[in-house]
Amino acid sequence: MNNRIIPFLAGLAIALMACGPGSHDHEAGHHAHAAPHGGTLVELGDHEFHLEFVFSAGGDRLTAYVLDGHAERFIRVPIESFEVEVTLPEGARTLTFEAVANDATGETVGNTSQFEARADWLDGTEGFDAVLKEITIQGKSYRDLRFRPGGI
Repeated sequence: MNNRIIPFLAGLAIALMACGPGSHDHEAGHHAHAAPHGGTLVELGDHEFHLEFVFSAGGDRLTAYVLDGHAERFIRVPIESFEVEVTLPEGARTLTFEAVANDATGETVGNTSQFEARADWLDGTEGFDAVLKEITIQGKSYRDLRFRPGGI
């Protein structure tokens, strides 16, 4: 009997710790993860991937990171850019997020987890309504996702 219980309990413990303590909170049954860079997380699919949007300290740049379903690991994608449609009081604008190469990690344009969009009008923006037009990650496309990145 003990030969069956120990593997069962070990498996149960691993399953219960799968997300890791402190990596998310559970409010009213909602599963939410902490953004590793302090930005705004946008969940893609049903806990499949995340995008994290982070405003730069200088104000004219918004960085996006592609992350796994737990927002813990970077996911490299073979794309060069993606677009986000932004709604401001003055009207709609489009941010184009361009792939960022990183010599330290070996990431290149077309194989990276980091993207940046630059626009003068971002400086001082307190946040805005946005729609991710489309992004494909590991063969799965995500379209027309609404979110609101926080301000600087």
